[in-house]
Amino acid sequence: MDKKGLMKYLSKLKVSKVEFSKNKISLIFDGEKLENKVVKKHLLSLGDWSRKRKVVYYDNHLKKKDILPILVHEVVEKYITEKYKLKVDCETHKIADAIEKSFVSRRAWRAHQQRIAENHIHKRKKSKCK
Repeated sequence: MDKKGLMKYLSKLKVSKVEFSKNKISLIFDGEKLENKVVKKHLLSLGDWSRKRKVVYYDNHLKKKDILPILVHEVVEKYITEKYKLKVDCETHKIADAIEKSFVSRRAWRAHQQRIAENHIHKRKKSKCK
């Protein structure tokens, strides 16, 4: 399968059996059980993941209801980057966005995106003032 076909295929997959506790997330994606430690910290972005360890991060300013979709995004992005060696910014991020969107119900997607955008804009303004 070529890269474009792989990206299209992965974008249509769904996550299942998502379990999240204060410091751990696990889910099934692409037939694999993915488990990562979760760390809450101050980030310039909304989420991130470790290139060396099984750890995903989320920003401490996120609203509680937005944490899980962001973590799902980060876990999927980490997995795809590591397994399929796709580029993070232009390939795996797009796939992880599609997976995050399917994880959040279609009705709730716009509200989720609005909260995320407001949070991100608010953080940018705060950081420029320092």
